[in-house]
Amino acid sequence: MLRACLAGGIVVAACGAPPTTPSNGFNTTDAVQALLAEIVDTMQQQSFKRDVVDWPALRSAVLVRSAGASRIVDAFPAIQLAFQMLNDSHSRYVSASGISINHWTLNCSTSGIDVAVVPPGIGYIRVLTTGGTTAAAYAGAVQSAIRAADSDDTVGWIVDLRGNSGGSTYAMLAGVGPILGDGVAGAFINLDGVKTEWGYRSGAPNASGATLNGNLVVIPSTVYQVRRQHPRVAVLSDQSNMSAGESTLIAFIGRPDTRVFGLPSCGVSTGVAGLPMRDGATLFLARSLMADRTGKTYGGVVLPDEHIANQAQQVARAVQWLQSGQ
Repeated sequence: MLRACLAGGIVVAACGAPPTTPSNGFNTTDAVQALLAEIVDTMQQQSFKRDVVDWPALRSAVLVRSAGASRIVDAFPAIQLAFQMLNDSHSRYVSASGISINHWTLNCSTSGIDVAVVPPGIGYIRVLTTGGTTAAAYAGAVQSAIRAADSDDTVGWIVDLRGNSGGSTYAMLAGVGPILGDGVAGAFINLDGVKTEWGYRSGAPNASGATLNGNLVVIPSTVYQVRRQHPRVAVLSDQSNMSAGESTLIAFIGRPDTRVFGLPSCGVSTGVAGLPMRDGATLFLARSLMADRTGKTYGGVVLPDEHIANQAQQVARAVQWLQSGQ
């Protein structure tokens, strides 16, 4: 399997393979400049940071960096510079040939997550990145794991989001829905105040799943309802919890009988939309802020209720709270 090679924030190619440029008629100086203008225009119009970026300076810098570029591949450093000056650590450009360009400044690494051992009466579910599986299959697998961990004696649940590097918000919501409960759990809100609400709805197998503005968007392949409705929930989070993992964390904030333990999240709690560009590429642009069910907006790190650095102590404290409520 070929590995991706990084150079200055640009995935330039798979290791062992030369960079490729699609022969799609866009490789002329005028076409390259038109593409760069389209990227910058879209950023300025739709980025959640549109009101704080010095756009004349960004445009000038991109123009200088791209001077003389007659192929799209030659403009990649200018695109990377645009992301550097945008500085949101979440947006990226993926070329028609699959080359990804972004600018990442956050340190969201972790040394690994220990397997949590919990006593009888405590339900435990680990929620990881959605990976390459379908949203329905992922959500069904999470609900199956909840079923396996549930019992008549379950007094509360630990939802472990540590190490969750993202994926599909809606797949994760559809998976944890039986613990999260019904209703609106959060939203994406752009700078114009447009709100896109997300949550969970339970019911028959073909009528349960994650919702977007009240409409089902991910229906799990397997559906389950926990035996004790509206359970107490302890959520574990750390600095490697990011993107869709952060939206899942936010979905629990403001929920009754819920508390977050651990460390602040990575800090990319923004909504990203894939926007097609004229050259066949896609600009994945952070356009909105995540908001919890109370209406509080984020955009950066999501703080725990109790800051605990040690992994074992995070689990122990969560268990104590679930058992006692204190």
